[in-house]
Amino acid sequence: RQHVAAEIVAKLDQCVQARELDQATQVFEQIVQSRADRECDYATSRRLPELYLNFAKASLGRNSLITPLDLISSLRRSKVNPDKDFYESMMRILAHRQYFEYAIRVFEEMDKDNIKAEPVTFSCLVNFAVEMNDGVRAKIFFDALCKRQTPSIRAYMQMLRMQSKLKDAEEAFRLLKDMEARGVGVDRLAINTALGACVNGNDLEKAKQLMSFA
Repeated sequence: RQHVAAEIVAKLDQCVQARELDQATQVFEQIVQSRADRECDYATSRRLPELYLNFAKASLGRNSLITPLDLISSLRRSKVNPDKDFYESMMRILAHRQYFEYAIRVFEEMDKDNIKAEPVTFSCLVNFAVEMNDGVRAKIFFDALCKRQTPSIRAYMQMLRMQSKLKDAEEAFRLLKDMEARGVGVDRLAINTALGACVNGNDLEKAKQLMSFA
């Protein structure tokens, strides 16, 4: 059975390398249905992470029926669980093609596996959430980043952009105060972005208070 499983995995590899993606999708479904991911030997299992990353990279944007979560589930069934490098590589692939929702869901799977993310990962997650106009998750990721290190000016700017979209002058003002307290330079661009939150939220009082940062 291990020999048969290894042959199916090898076939998937060939299809991915040849960019025969419809065929690759069918072979992956065969891997799942035949339990080849469970039954292949350790040497074959070790090939799966790179193979699945290549499959994801090749199939994005082609209306593939296989999602990154399917690949993660299959890898978990194998003798080699997805590790930190796999998860981070998958998130980079998804983010590069602007599949931000899937990138966040891959992070959530990594979190389920109790794999600790680096601060730079949370900074990226803030960006993903802002691009999706998801203020709730942006704040969750930003707060997680703040617990690990002082956010970069770029991370603060992303959050200020989010508050401008949400018309939340109060939170924009709080972010500027936090930047000041943490020693992150409050520049004209940050002030103007916070001012956008005030204007959008019709909060003239907060707009006047922003002059203290000028």
